[in-house]
Amino acid sequence: MRVIIVLFLFTLAPGAPLGAPGQAGACPPGGGPGQWGVTATNLVASSDWRCASQDSRDIRVYAPDHDIAVHVVRDRWWVEVRGRKVYPTRSAANVSTPAELEWAPGSDAFFMTWSDGSIRGFRTELYGVEGEQVAAFRDINNLLQRDFDVHHKCEYFDKGKKYKEQDNIAGLRWVDGSSKLLAIVEVPPDSSCDRGYFGGYLVDTKVSSILDRLTPEDVVQRFGKAVGQRLKADYEDLTYKEKVTAP
Repeated sequence: MRVIIVLFLFTLAPGAPLGAPGQAGACPPGGGPGQWGVTATNLVASSDWRCASQDSRDIRVYAPDHDIAVHVVRDRWWVEVRGRKVYPTRSAANVSTPAELEWAPGSDAFFMTWSDGSIRGFRTELYGVEGEQVAAFRDINNLLQRDFDVHHKCEYFDKGKKYKEQDNIAGLRWVDGSSKLLAIVEVPPDSSCDRGYFGGYLVDTKVSSILDRLTPEDVVQRFGKAVGQRLKADYEDLTYKEKVTAP
């Protein structure tokens, strides 16, 4: 009996990754535009969802002055000031995924929007950086939620039990340095109520007060260059009446 051995030879192109997409070494980095606001940085570990696990996340987002950065590793973050780690006033800072972050133009503050799920549960936190100190601004989430609930409160009954849906709150962009923030409050797209409706709020970040309320049309017309894919999709599905209704 004759045994024939056939050898198959192949050549990899220079720099071609080994392994299937999604394996280590073949994962494109994250850090692209945010889903809420394109001027924010998306804190996903990789732009390929197959290897975007939070466990592999290691992203630095530099402030405009390039002297300061927020460093996100897995589910923790800290600020690096000229190479030194600086933590917020609490002992540790958590951030889940999806999440996005934007520095203020003066490199003295940043906001972080994040959730444990892709549809609902988004909240926004604001932090100021002065010297080697990091401190949280006053909370804006409860303020905006209470105001939004005046006209868009979502309550329903299921099997005799009353439920209240929590809306999403996201930062869109800084206005006038770090003194103001344009924030978005959105009814989750899977809501039992006015799904996908959103309104804009111009917030004084120093005293946590509402300066102005914007309709979806106002947001798109005045800040369209900053609007991310999520809000664009919401806006396309709104009725004309919803587009011109303020929160």
